[in-house]
Parts: sequence; C-alpha cells; structure tokens
Amino acid sequence: MAGWLSCQTFFIPPGTPAWHQMAANAERYGTKVACPDRWKREGNHYALATDVLPSAEWRGHESELGGFAVWNQALNAAWSQRYPPQVLEFRRKFYGG
Repeated sequence: MAGWLSCQTFFIPPGTPAWHQMAANAERYGTKVACPDRWKREGNHYALATDVLPSAEWRGHESELGGFAVWNQALNAAWSQRYPPQVLEFRRKFYGG
C-alpha cells in the first residue's frame, strides 16, 4: 500500500467554474482574489495566485493562511532540490524567481 499527501495553498485557476463565478462567490461567500489578472503581472506568480481569502469565515485568520503558505513554500523548495537542472531553470524563468 502506498499513500500520497499533496498540500498547497488555495487558489482559483482561470477558466474554471469558480473563476467564472468570482463575483457571485465574492457576494455569497466573501471570497477575495487579490490579483485576478496575476498572469499579466511580473513577479512571483505562485505568491500572486495564492493571495486569496477563500471565504469571509477566514477573515481575521489571514495570518494562519499566510503561515500555511510559508510552510508550503518551504516544503516545495525542499522537494524542488530533487528536480533536474532543466526543470529548475524552467521554474525560475516561469515564476520569475
């Protein structure tokens, strides 16, 4: 038996039903996406994509979301050290880091 746990901070991929319903989700749940046009901006696209408040229930708990993001980025950084140089170079160019 094998198991796998995948963790990442919350974000809404463009083109998904949730993306097309952002205005309704903002009104109904209090969802806030800080950079809805993130792919047009320069910088760390991962950080821009995950700057999301999933619902109003998380308002006031942003530090917890931020703490998870820091933990998750450290975890991803450790895993990325195992990637071949070509993959690391692609990630550096793609994410601007």
